[in-house]
Amino acid sequence: MFDKTCSINYESHGDGPPVVLIHGMGGSLRQWDYLMPQLADQGFGAYALDLQGHGDSPKPRNLEYYHVEVIYEQLKCWIEQLNLSRPPLLVGHSLGGYLSLVYAIRHPENVHALVLTDPLYSPKQLSPIFRFLGKRPRTGIQFLDNLPAWTFDMVFQWAERIKRPIPPKMHRQLIYDFKRTTPLILNIPQTVFDLTPHLSSISQRTLVMWGSRDLTLSPTSFPKIVAALPEAESYTFAGSGHIPHLTQAMTFNRQVLDFASSMT
Repeated sequence: MFDKTCSINYESHGDGPPVVLIHGMGGSLRQWDYLMPQLADQGFGAYALDLQGHGDSPKPRNLEYYHVEVIYEQLKCWIEQLNLSRPPLLVGHSLGGYLSLVYAIRHPENVHALVLTDPLYSPKQLSPIFRFLGKRPRTGIQFLDNLPAWTFDMVFQWAERIKRPIPPKMHRQLIYDFKRTTPLILNIPQTVFDLTPHLSSISQRTLVMWGSRDLTLSPTSFPKIVAALPEAESYTFAGSGHIPHLTQAMTFNRQVLDFASSMT
């Protein structure tokens, strides 16, 4: 069901202990443009990919390619082909957090530690709009496919309630990434399963961070995953929405770098 050659787009910066960066739905590897150079400067090897259907990776037009298991298998295949010298620190945002958790559950020997930002781990976290679209993915796909770019900007501004403006270049990149992502990704949320029963098996140190005003995933769900993970610590971005790694990038990067350095 998926491309065995793992022909997905990615970039790498630096050389050293590996850090794998996994974006969320509607994003791209460009969302890590603030973090990757700093990781490289601090002696880490940073690797970021465009998940299937996103960025410059392939965007097959068949709905079966947008089951979360297919997206996961592509990620797993890509990590294996990197031939890393040691298990990586996985940094995942939203859907990227879900994929990181699944990888850690299924291949604990291949994960050094985890950083999860506003992570998806259960369908119960989804906002009403995502639950609605999950029940009617084809309707949502058709609707999203016809939306003009300016509507993405309007929704983004409303959802994030930005008090600390993102630099214009990144702001334009966010809108561009949302518009070039295939709308077929709306099928992914309805295919995820609840990871809660499996969280206690993850023994790696984990940093969980989230925005207190997340409108995509319920903010009340994040303390629950911290409590469920045996070796978790947390950080809350007061006043931030679903993308604190961009709206509060300096603080986010410092948290990640301090955590990564403590693991070496």
